Amino acid sequence: MVLILAILNDGTIMTISKDRVKPSPYPNSWNLT
Repeated sequence: MVLILAILNDGTIMTISKDRVKPSPYPNSWNLT
């Protein structure tokens, strides 16, 4: 029972937490100065 709940919970978390990020056309730079 616990194993079934863990598998179902993991499946729902994996489907919800997909990233929908579009890559930027230019490289992002960090200005640390």
